[in-house]
Order: sequence, then C-alpha cells, then structure tokens
Amino acid sequence: MATSTPKFLVTGSTGQLGVQLVSLLRSTFGAASTLATDVRLPTDQNMLNEGPYAFLDVTNGDAVRRLADQHEATHIVHLASLLSAVGEANPELALRIGNEGTKNVLEAARDCEGGSPRTVYAPSSIAVFGPSAGKVAGDKSHLMPSTVYGITKVHLELLGAYYRKKYGVDFRSLRYPGVVSATPGGGGTTDWSMDMLMYARQMLSDKAAGKTTTAIPFECFLKKDTFLPYVSMDDTLNETVKFMSASQPPQCTYSVTGLSFTPEQLHESIRRHIPEFEVTYNPCAVRQKIADSWPDSCEDSAARRDWSWNPAVSTADALVDQILFHEEEEDEEEVVVAVGQRSAVGGGGIRSSGMRHGPSGVRLFSSSAAAMPAAAEKTPLKHLTDAIEESKGNGTFKRERTITTPQSPHVHVAESNSEVLNFCANNYLGLANHPALKEAAIAAIASHGVGMASVRFICGTTDLHRKLEHKISDFHHADDTILYPSCFDANAGLFETILGPEDAVISDALNHASIIDGIRLCKAKRFRYAHADLADLEEKLVEARDARVRMIATDGVFSMDGDHAPLKEIVRLAKKHDALVMVDECHATGVIGKTGRGTLELEGVLGEVDIVTSTLGKAMGGASGGFTTGRQEIIDVLRQKSRPYLFSNSVPPPLVAAATAAFDVLEKEGEPMLAHLQNNAQTFRKLLTEAGFTLKPGNHPIVPVMLFDAPVAAKFSEELSKRGIYAVAFSYPVVPKGQARIRTQMSAAHTLEDVQYAANAFIEAGKVSGAI
Repeated sequence: MATSTPKFLVTGSTGQLGVQLVSLLRSTFGAASTLATDVRLPTDQNMLNEGPYAFLDVTNGDAVRRLADQHEATHIVHLASLLSAVGEANPELALRIGNEGTKNVLEAARDCEGGSPRTVYAPSSIAVFGPSAGKVAGDKSHLMPSTVYGITKVHLELLGAYYRKKYGVDFRSLRYPGVVSATPGGGGTTDWSMDMLMYARQMLSDKAAGKTTTAIPFECFLKKDTFLPYVSMDDTLNETVKFMSASQPPQCTYSVTGLSFTPEQLHESIRRHIPEFEVTYNPCAVRQKIADSWPDSCEDSAARRDWSWNPAVSTADALVDQILFHEEEEDEEEVVVAVGQRSAVGGGGIRSSGMRHGPSGVRLFSSSAAAMPAAAEKTPLKHLTDAIEESKGNGTFKRERTITTPQSPHVHVAESNSEVLNFCANNYLGLANHPALKEAAIAAIASHGVGMASVRFICGTTDLHRKLEHKISDFHHADDTILYPSCFDANAGLFETILGPEDAVISDALNHASIIDGIRLCKAKRFRYAHADLADLEEKLVEARDARVRMIATDGVFSMDGDHAPLKEIVRLAKKHDALVMVDECHATGVIGKTGRGTLELEGVLGEVDIVTSTLGKAMGGASGGFTTGRQEIIDVLRQKSRPYLFSNSVPPPLVAAATAAFDVLEKEGEPMLAHLQNNAQTFRKLLTEAGFTLKPGNHPIVPVMLFDAPVAAKFSEELSKRGIYAVAFSYPVVPKGQARIRTQMSAAHTLEDVQYAANAFIEAGKVSGAI
C-alpha cells in the first residue's frame, strides 16, 4: 500500500455510529480518505456528498478484500457487526455477519497487496456480559453472554486477538458502555437517557418559540435509582479516532467509560434548565433485568494509561449541557449530477469497483441516462397536495416504517433503530422466513432464474407453475387453478370475465376492497346484503331472480373484524336459488380449519363452492402471488380472457417454488402449528378481556382491540411502540367512524412469552392512554 496518509474502509457505515464516524474521519484526514460501505444506501445524503461510497456485504470475503485493495486502505473499521436488536430477531444473520464477516475483515487485513497487515478496529460492548452474567465486567471475568449480540462480540475479541498473535494484524477494539447522543434513542437499555434529553430539548425549543404546551411527564422505562455507565457520542467519536491513530497499544481490547448516573440524577440535572420538567418511572421488566446485570461503572485505567483515553464529558451536568444546547449543522447546498458525468465544480464519476466518487457538495446517482437535464416548470397539483395535508391533519396519513430484518415475530425497525415484537403482520404460520421456503426459492433461482420476462400464454409458464396449480387444486378439492401476481389481481380479473349485463352479483357489505373493485369493473347488476345477514341475502337472491347467473360474493374471513362468513348456510341458499358462490379466502387459507383449508373446511363445504380466490402472500409464505381455484369451465375462461392474467408477467419461479414448499410444510406440520396459533389467539383474547378491553368476538388470529375513538387509538399505538410492540391503529375511513381499533394478528411463530409480553404492554398502554 503506497500511501502515507491513513485510508479507512468502514463497514456497516449507515448506522448512527457509522454516519458520524465516517464524517469525522473525512473531516480529519480528507474527503477521499474514507470509503463508506454497507448493504444499503445511507439515509444521510452527506455520506454520499462528502466522499466515496460502495455497496459491500461483509460475508463476501472476496468483495471485502477487493474493496480494501482498491481503496488502498490502511485501516478497516468494522461496524457491520453492531446488530444488538437485529441479532436477537435474526440470529442466523447476526452470526454470519458477526462471525463470518469478522473473519473476512481480518483476512483482508492480513492478506493485503504490497504492504504490512492493515489495522482493524471493531467496537465491542459491555452488553457482551448479558443479563445472566451478573455485575462483572473485568477483563478476566468468565464471559457468559446470553444474547447473540454477546456471542458475536466474544467471538470478535477472541478472533481479533488470535489474528494479532498469529499473523501480526493490528487488531483493536473498545468496549463501550451506553453511548448518549443528540438523537432519539432506539429503545435499548441505556437509550432512555437520549429519549429523556430529547424530550427536554423539545420543551426548551417550545419555550424559546413562545409555545404554551401542557407539560406531560416523561416516562422512563428504568427504575429511578438504576446506576449505569455512559459515554457521550462526541467522546466516543473523538477518542475512537485517537485510539485508531495511536501506535499499536499493548492490549487488543480496552474498556472505556465517561461517567455514571441514574435516571433520577439526569432528571435533576435537566431541572437546572427546566424546573418544571417531570419524570414518571414505569420500569420495563426486560430492560430492567438487563440493566440490573450491568456494572455501575467500567474500569478504564488501562485505556487512560496506554493511549491517553480522556473523555471530555465526565459529569451528568456536562452531558446535559452538551445535549440540550447542541446545534445541528446546516446542510451544504447540493449539486445533482448523473453518474458518468463530470461536475462543473470538480471531477466525479464512478469507477469499475462500484465506488461512488464526488467532491464535497456533489451527489452522485446511478442512472442509465447520459446526463440529467434541468427540470422543467411543472404544473402544480394543488388538489393532491391539499389531499395529503388533509390526511395528515385528520390522522389518516399512512407512514411506512422500514424493517431491516426478515419478517418474523421480532423485527428491527430502522426509524427507531429498535427491535419490536410484530403483532400486525399476516405471517400467520411464521413461514415468511422458514428455511424450507428459502431453500426452495434458492433452488428455483438456480434452476429457473429470477423471472420469466413474459406473461403466461407467451413463454411464461414453467413446470413449477403447473406443479403449484395442481397442488392448490388438490388442496381445495377443486377442478383447476390459475395463478395471478396477487389476489387483488385475481379478484380484479374475475367478475368482468365471467359476468355480463344479464347477470347479477350479490356482495357482502363488508367485503374487501379487491372484491368491491372487481365488481365495479363488470357490467352485472349489483346487489349488497347486510354483513353475514342470511335473511337479507335471500331477499337479494329473490330480487335478482331474473338474472342469467346470480353470484354470491363474500370474504371467507373479514380482515378488519376477524369473523368468518356463514358459508354452510350461504351454500344452502345458493343451491336453493341456483346461484354460484365465490369466496375470498385470503385470511383463511392456511389459517383456519383443522388442516388449514380455510373457511370451507371449517364450515364443512369443501368441494361445494364454485370459485375460491386467495393469496400466497399471507400464511402461505408471505411473499407474493394469488390464485383462483374452482370449476374447470370457469378457470378455462379466465386463462383466455382475464386481463390481469393475460397482461401481467408470470409469478416469478422462486416465489412459486417457495409457495409450493409452504403447502408441503402445512401438510406435514400444519396441525400442531395451527393448534399453537389458536392457543396464542385464545390466550391473548383471555388476557385482554380480563383486563377490561373490548374485543371483536371470534376465534380467528385477527384480534381487533376496540378503542372507538381515533385519537385514543393513535395515542395507544404510540404507547405500544414505546413498549416494543408493533401494532397499528385503524380509524376512519379504513373502518367506520367511531370504530377505531388496534388490529392485532397472532402468528404460530409467536411464543407464549411473546403473547404474554404483548398483553402486558397493551394493559400498560391502556392505562396510560385512558383506554381502560
């Protein structure tokens, strides 16, 4: 490596620590000194503006070595293994990144082009000691980590020490306590401190702006006398750069700390500036257990001796003053250019390595266009912007959260940087990340590729599609099946294909939007009967008696309420009046019935319903795809005339193979999975009913918790989020006015402990929000 100035390759750079460390390294050693990498684009555009960026999966050893060589890196800063919350939700991924990724980084450090081994820096944590290890944090303690995060940190320290001794790699690591910064916390054991400080900052900001707001006490999730060690983010960054830049220290790993305090002490320090600031203490059992296992302080004398560890913030008062009066830097003006073009303010472009290069203030975008022309004056669309603002004002604006892990009961949410228990997914059987489905999808990619680049009738039908269609037909006791990209497409392509002006369709009042939209596309006469009202249904059948074909359309399970259609009686009425029956089984397939065959099995009418539509995107793997199964002549006509089928690409082979595997899993393991799913739903219903909540009656894994008032539901959802529960509030127009609710959905992958934890969180949130 022919370089005298340090050059850094930073893995996992889009996290909170990575973003700030990359910025500090670039400002200290020059914009070109630091190559930021990760498996996703950063949300902070400054990272792209200020220097090179590359996509890098650290489990790919060749890619790590290649980028390190191309950048001529003297240091590799390995942040990709900072997966505390993610690790517990996805241990397989955490172990691969934490163990395999660390080995690849160390290999790239010892095997570099034309020079001595690179320096490797990787942060560790006192969290490695875990909640079962007791208050012991000395270097000689017997480490017994109780989390995947802890296991990977022990592995990191031991493997780094081995490479230092065996190959001469200059491996360095710091064990951080809780890091406190001027950003909201993600819900970790020490992140209450950032949340409290941010709450106080907002109060100061409101006072400065002359706003008069009712002071609501901050709610802390630890006991007021919980003594824990901390370090400020500024000290973490500055001292880490000093540690990386120093001569090789005697030890590989050092424990560091800046200060220690309790929530009560931080509260009193904040009151120096905001006398009216109040705190209530509502300890979270899980976080308190972890906190009780942590040491009160860390022994950092070795760090002070060997490389002059000297944090500037050593008291709670100093920390409070730094955070409360922290000022954000203004973003530099951006100049947008296309990749491959040179900016008027300096050189830029993209090299074959995939690294993005650009001078400060220039943002580079991947684009196939040769240049990006100046934007033309656009016609204002005020009615659209007004509609968006109205939805924000009335509480119906939908904000998407970004999940950074596979769909499972425990997921990591990027916006809060926290792990949450997911109680709002359609992952009823927990198959979305099932090994058998992933293996089937991977095998299909190898044998059939990622997609067919064609609709079915041209060159988009494979043996995999035929196999799945036959399996679904057998599963539903039907003649034949046709696959669609989604069940919405299946419903959109059904009614207009088989019904004309001389026909009639009779629809349940609470049917799903896809059924409603599908009916709107056809020219048949339309009738609507009151929800699950058999008398009203028969009246509509009689009223439509002159139609050539009468079709009854209903959901099997109604997604907002969790109740199911009285199919046995509906089929009886259909036979009496010579009508067809169509059932949408999206929330029933793989969910109810003894073997998961849905409402038809539950009601004893398998093989007696003319048309069934359903999805592969809920219980059956959670990916994508839908289908219509039923009578042969209906399926034959759909293949010839159904527009979503004729004009949409085939369902990709990997998803088809995964769905086939899902039906195999259901056949082999379904009964115990379904029994566990039902037990979870019954347990949750029982606990919440006993606590005083109003629930929609039923036995489905959809458990609607009725709150009636939209603002109460919104506040309730926020309170659940604070307690680590991901569950969404539904209010008008999704449900009728005065029927606001939290719709929860159980999964067979939820443990009984998950369900009990969620129930306790609901009870706590109910008391805080006034729901109970």
